Amino acid sequence: MPCRNALFPAITLLGSIFPAMIAGSIVIESVFNLPGMGKLTLDSMFAQDWPVVYTILMLSAVLTIAGLLFADMLYSWADPRVRLGAENQSTP
Repeated sequence: MPCRNALFPAITLLGSIFPAMIAGSIVIESVFNLPGMGKLTLDSMFAQDWPVVYTILMLSAVLTIAGLLFADMLYSWADPRVRLGAENQSTP
């Protein structure tokens, strides 16, 4: 790939897509009255079914962490100078 540095903004956006899917599904499923996790979340909020709401919130948090980890791994693939867990070797 000739322009690997141009991949960094795309990788950043790719890492945030996982939790955005759940937020988008809440809007789309409530507007078009489709059954799914978004509609379940909204119905559970109105019915005050907090265990379901907390479970979906936890799933969203896990997807956020997985997306950030995936983005970090793609950063090290796109630019070999980026190392995961390496100390900064350029101290004066």
